[in-house]
Amino acid sequence: MRLPVIRVAVLFLGIAFAFLPMSAKAASPPQKKEVFSSLNFDQALARAKKEKKVVFIDFYATWCGPCKMLDKTTWQDPKVIKWLEENTIPLKIDAEKEVELAKRYGVRAYPTMAFINPDGKILDTIIGYHPPEKFLPKAVAYLSGKSSVDMAREELRGHENDPWYRLRYAGALVDHGQTEKALTELLWCFDSGPKYDPKFREGGLLRVVSALSSLSKQSDAAKNELQIRRDQIQKQFVAEPNVQVWLSLLAVMNRGLGQPERMLTLFDELMAKGDSGKVARQRICPLVLLSLIEAKRYQDLLDNTQNPVKGFEAWQTDLQKQSQQLEARLPKAEYLRELDKIHLAIIRHYGAFYEALVGVGRIEEAETLARNLAKFDNRPETLTRLMNHAVRAGNRKSALAVAELRQNLAKAEERAVVEAAAAKIPNEK
Repeated sequence: MRLPVIRVAVLFLGIAFAFLPMSAKAASPPQKKEVFSSLNFDQALARAKKEKKVVFIDFYATWCGPCKMLDKTTWQDPKVIKWLEENTIPLKIDAEKEVELAKRYGVRAYPTMAFINPDGKILDTIIGYHPPEKFLPKAVAYLSGKSSVDMAREELRGHENDPWYRLRYAGALVDHGQTEKALTELLWCFDSGPKYDPKFREGGLLRVVSALSSLSKQSDAAKNELQIRRDQIQKQFVAEPNVQVWLSLLAVMNRGLGQPERMLTLFDELMAKGDSGKVARQRICPLVLLSLIEAKRYQDLLDNTQNPVKGFEAWQTDLQKQSQQLEARLPKAEYLRELDKIHLAIIRHYGAFYEALVGVGRIEEAETLARNLAKFDNRPETLTRLMNHAVRAGNRKSALAVAELRQNLAKAEERAVVEAAAAKIPNEK
C-alpha cells in the first residue's frame, strides 16, 4: 500500500544528492527525542524528591493503539517534552509487566498517565489518548493543584444538560473515589441523557452501564440501581427486540451484576411465549449459544437461528470486508493477531453449531459445515475441536469423519496431531 510513497521519497532523495557538492557529507536522519527516563520507579521517586518534581508514568500495553498514538504525537511534541523535563521525572511502564505497580495506582485502561508525588501518593491521572494541545493544559492544571474533578466540573458549567459532559464528570468522580456523587451523575446520564441528546442512547448508554457495573462492585446502592434499570431494559428489549442497543445493554448489565445466567432465563421465558416471543428469542440466541450447547438443547438452538451452513457462508463474505479494514489501519503484526482472534471466535461459534447439527441427526449439513470450517481455518486445532464436539453429541462416526479431513493438512506433524486425537475417540457403548 505504501510502495508508491516510498518510491517518490527515494526519487527526491536521489535528486537532492545529485546536486550536493562533492565535499558534502550525508545528513543523518533526525533522531526522535527520548523523553522518558531509564530509572526504575524507586529511583525516580528519589530523584523527584531531590529535584522537587513529581514522577510522571505513562502506563501502556504493547497492543494498545492509543498508546502508540501518544508515542507518535504527544511524546514527540517539543512543548510537551520541555514541560515534562522541567516538571517531572517521566517514566514509561508496561502495565502488563509491572502488574503490581499498575494495580497500586488503579490502572484499569490504557493508556493511563499518572502524576505521583515523591512520597508515592498519586495526584491524578489522565486516561486515554490526548494530543499535545489537550494533554498540556490538564498536566499544568494538575500540578497547580487542580484535580480532574475540578476541571470536569468547570467544563460542565453551562453544559449541565449535555450527557457527554455529565459522563466525563462522573468518570472523574469515580477515579477519585467519590462513589455517591458519581452514582448520581451516572443515573442522570442513564435516565435523562437520551432525552436531551437522542444520539446518546446509541453511543453513550453502554459507557454509562459499564461504569455502573464497575461501581456496583463497590457500592450496594449502585448494584440496586443497576438491577432496577436492568429490569427496565429487559422489558424494553421484549417490546422492541429489533433495537440492538437494548440487547447490548442487557448483556452488559447481566455480566456486570454477575448474573449472566439471566440471559438463558429470559430465553426460556420467551420460549414459553411461543410465536409472540420468536423475534426476541432469535435476537438473544447468540448470547445463550454456549449455555444451550452445554445443556445439549440442540433443537432449541437450531429452531431459533438461521441455517448454520448458510450463516457461515454469509459470514465469510463479511469477514473479507472486515479483514481489509483491519489491514488498512493496523501494523502487520497487530493485524495478524486480531485476525487470529477473529478466526478462533468463529471456530468456537460455528463449532457449537456443528455439534448441534450432529446432535439432532442432521449429519449431511454437519459434514458440510465441518468441511467449510476446516477449509477456512486449516489447523489441527480446528479439527480436534470439531472431533470433540462430535463426541459430546454422542456420534463417534461423525468424529471419525472429521479426523479424515487431516489428509488436507499440509504438514505431516499436523496430520499426526489429529491422528493422535482420533485415537482417543471413545467407542460407542
